[in-house]
Amino acid sequence: SRIRTILKDGCTGARIPFPLENVVTPLPKDVRKPKVRLTPDADALGRVFRAGLETGSLVEAMMPLLGYLTGRRIGLLAYLQREDIHRYHGSWVIKPRDTVVKDGQVERVPIKTSESREPFVLHDFLDEIGFIAWAQRATGFLFESLHAALDPADTASKRMARLFRNAGVDPEVFKMFHGLRHAHIDRGRELKLEPRIARKQVGHETSDVHEGYGTQGMNRTETRTVASIPLLEDLDLSMFHGLDFEALAAVRPKRGRPRKHG
Repeated sequence: SRIRTILKDGCTGARIPFPLENVVTPLPKDVRKPKVRLTPDADALGRVFRAGLETGSLVEAMMPLLGYLTGRRIGLLAYLQREDIHRYHGSWVIKPRDTVVKDGQVERVPIKTSESREPFVLHDFLDEIGFIAWAQRATGFLFESLHAALDPADTASKRMARLFRNAGVDPEVFKMFHGLRHAHIDRGRELKLEPRIARKQVGHETSDVHEGYGTQGMNRTETRTVASIPLLEDLDLSMFHGLDFEALAAVRPKRGRPRKHG
């Protein structure tokens, strides 16, 4: 299904018919089943967050937290711009964009589905630690250093995979960055968040046509509900207080692979 989605997206971009629209493609019986991995728990989340802060880089320090608190995919987060943050119903929301302009060229944002284009809410904790105030002091990409690479989303994915491994989060046991999205959804289920709110926040399709009417995204009550979701009691996020976001953003990753010793 993922390969079909990629091919269909390519055909749409090229404005040509998708030849597999009504074609059934059965998989051979001997194809290996996907591995079942755990969603990161409070301990794993804490290790990743601490390891990210220890790098001194904004991408490693804040992208995992942003991924966990918003439940959004890494490709979209990599392309967020500071101007995408808006005050709405007393909360902070992000309105994603389809394209960005880089070096005079229009570049498509890797948005997976049309639902991913809908606004989503930033948790009040991001405001509490001063991250939103810092982001609004300037314009441009939130994670500027990623855009020195040819493929920012792929670069972000590789850096996050390395971060998880360095944090001691075993990829054979735990889901990697995408696991933060799962952890966000799990938290909503624990709190019995209404399905419509949960789906809107993470960019999933709502099952009822009726939901497509009215406010595009979440209404006032729903927005405030997501912004103030109680954080995990056994997850210590005090490490994010007092950060110098400007200094973190100024750090650029070292080029090349680290040397092996011994």
